Amino acid sequence: MKKVFLSLATIAFVAVGSLTVTSCGGDDSTTTPPPPTELTENFVKYDGGQYKLDGAEYALDVVGENVAIYSAQEGNDKFAYYTTYFWSGDIENATSVSDLNAYGMVGYYVQLEDVELDAEGAVVNFTLPFPNEADLEIDSAGGAVGDFIEGATGAAIKVNTFTATQGAGTSNFDGSITFASPFTFDYNGAISYVGNDVSAAKGVSKFTKEIDNKFTKNNKNLKRTVSSVKVSNLVK
Repeated sequence: MKKVFLSLATIAFVAVGSLTVTSCGGDDSTTTPPPPTELTENFVKYDGGQYKLDGAEYALDVVGENVAIYSAQEGNDKFAYYTTYFWSGDIENATSVSDLNAYGMVGYYVQLEDVELDAEGAVVNFTLPFPNEADLEIDSAGGAVGDFIEGATGAAIKVNTFTATQGAGTSNFDGSITFASPFTFDYNGAISYVGNDVSAAKGVSKFTKEIDNKFTKNNKNLKRTVSSVKVSNLVK
């Protein structure tokens, strides 16, 4: 069975410059500072602004200490549910999403492999693919920039790399979330892991009240149950 190991790292914030135009008497002159550096990774962009990402997190849906299982109404396919979170700002000291420069999340299903069932049909064992090893079925997404907090009408995420060992992990992922203005992201760095009951839309737990009514699960075609597999058997 594959194991999930993750950790957290912080990256410095990069400010974005702006265009300044000045006029002196009848002599029109323009002072144009150098354009901001185009960020190729570790950024989120929204409505013309761009913000350096400071961290990311993967969450696996659990019920208590056990991994949650999602089953199709027809067939025997079984799925687990990941959520990828990313943010710009000091999340340790933030008391509100609005304290961050930007925040985003994308939730998605991955199909389990080598599934074993007991006599009653409950899942007792499986192989959990890493997000970069599976087709990701997007379920929900949302984002926040300052006072703007909203659920999305669509999203895409590509997990290019995902490695983990000895409780420390890194990942390279990128994608977009659909709002009225484009919201795009690209991250390459350290990641942390949390066990998280996504049916309660907890996300980063300190922001629960702010985001519960925005980041809700959309897929009603899968039945959520609990396996006998403890998350501690997957995450060591």
